[in-house]
Amino acid sequence: MLQGGATGLPLWQCSTSAMPLVHEGQTPRLYLRFMLPTGVKLGEWFEVGVGCRNEFGLWKRADFPCEGDSFPLVMTALRVSGPAGSSISVETEGSLLMDASGKLAFRARLLTGSGMEGRAEKSDSSWVALLRVEVAAGTQGVLRPLMPVLSPPMRVVQESAEQPPEALLLGLGSLSLEQCRLLEVPVVGLPILLAECPGDLGIGGRVWDGGLVLLEYLAEHRSELLGRRCLELGSGTGLVGMGCALLGARQVLLTDLEDVTPLLRLNLELNQEFNPFLAVASSSAPGESAALPAALQSLDGVEVLPHRWGTDISSLDFGSTDLVVMADVVYDIEAAEALIATLQSLASVERQTEAKYLMAFRPRNVEDPAFFKALEAANFELHERPRLSTPMAKMCTDVIVLELIPRRA
Repeated sequence: MLQGGATGLPLWQCSTSAMPLVHEGQTPRLYLRFMLPTGVKLGEWFEVGVGCRNEFGLWKRADFPCEGDSFPLVMTALRVSGPAGSSISVETEGSLLMDASGKLAFRARLLTGSGMEGRAEKSDSSWVALLRVEVAAGTQGVLRPLMPVLSPPMRVVQESAEQPPEALLLGLGSLSLEQCRLLEVPVVGLPILLAECPGDLGIGGRVWDGGLVLLEYLAEHRSELLGRRCLELGSGTGLVGMGCALLGARQVLLTDLEDVTPLLRLNLELNQEFNPFLAVASSSAPGESAALPAALQSLDGVEVLPHRWGTDISSLDFGSTDLVVMADVVYDIEAAEALIATLQSLASVERQTEAKYLMAFRPRNVEDPAFFKALEAANFELHERPRLSTPMAKMCTDVIVLELIPRRA
């Protein structure tokens, strides 16, 4: 693992020519190897394929995170909606033991109640559920936590239904919704539901480790967020920006390339309509106060706008910005040069507001030091924020949080 201290230089000034694309400092994740159906009938079997990969979607046997030959997985159903008092469960057929090959396949079907496949329910009853695959509770010998994977919201209808289930998510355009993540925002304990579309959007369509580390950092420094206006550059799935909203930011603007913004809007919709945990946290009986502060219950203050780095920033003016956040945005030297232009434009506009700029960075490319030299030449000072002892920060030891400080005139 590359460490800045080994060379006497800050981490962002070190050469990364030997940094592998798969290494033990990355979060191992479960993936769906192919898309699940958007709707099923109760008792109807369907195929499930699960794999182990890293943030790039890559895998090698040597990084199998287990002391033994395999570890067990389990699939469960998270009920989003359905008839009062009913429940949804999963029955599987085939082995759910994950080995060093990093892939397995099995069959599953959904049942309701005690497994009677809904015969006691009305014929037009339907449910919405998220299917989650994760390491079985109590498993010993797993060396690093594996990030669970979820299906997109699935409509479930009675086995006697005459028509196939209708799709839940409309207006996806050309996006193929491959899978979801349910990631907890530290401190407040509220999970964010995020769709991933790496097949269509590449790097913009998946959750990256830098975003997870930055979100932990922001949760530990909530005073920099509470009641503030936040702008996220290169939002991707929207993890960091929506996390800022749940941590108490007053307004959040998510930005990315125009072809990524449909995913950002979709993820907002997923959390407003299909996140069972936010729905519970936001509900309260008439006349009663909600269990959590209003700022933590609603994503109403989150907006989405397209922005290509290096272009006019006038559309990003939604009031004085207090905090600019970005994670895993240094990956291509040409794109990085455009990012510097956007940062310069923002700094000139926000000169009177003393906005803060925070970046989560993981060294990946030999051009990384050139980017930071160019950033310093563009009148930004770089300061590494203190490292935390939080779970993601301890796992991803090569991810750092930098504060970019514009040199004020």
